[in-house]
Amino acid sequence: MNREAGMILISTMLMLALLALLVVSQMQTVFLVYKSLNRLVDKHQSFYQLEMIAQKLSSFNNNQLQAACLVTEKNPDEVFTLLKNGKACSLSYEQQSFFYLIEELGFFPCMQTVKEKGIYSTQHWRLTVLAKDERFNFLQLRIARIAPFIRCEKKPLVFIHTGIISWRYLVR
Repeated sequence: MNREAGMILISTMLMLALLALLVVSQMQTVFLVYKSLNRLVDKHQSFYQLEMIAQKLSSFNNNQLQAACLVTEKNPDEVFTLLKNGKACSLSYEQQSFFYLIEELGFFPCMQTVKEKGIYSTQHWRLTVLAKDERFNFLQLRIARIAPFIRCEKKPLVFIHTGIISWRYLVR
């Protein structure tokens, strides 16, 4: 009888230990999910701040820009290197630092727009913004603005809207 009681006691203790181990394992899983969710929220907030800064910068005035902010068209990797090294214009918003460069891509006579019943060519710019934190997040916007009409000679004519015409988000 004592042997049977001892076996029941050992079996009960093993079951309780197994249940405790399962509870600890599930708690660890819950904490990992919670940590992952917090990181995801941080990434989203970082992206939204980057997007807001880029939106503000996209309405730039050529005459008000510093010389360091405006560059001719460059290879995207070269632009990323300049931004990472802080060789660009800086901007602070809500205790976060941003670096940005605006590239002048030139006039595009075959990409035209219509405004007030007039046809215009477009001038294009590429705005690259870097959020300087523990990871490097880049947001790149291509912006089209109205330019004086230039006759399109070679390519097929395309009509576009002015403003932000494309964007890409890079995490390096």
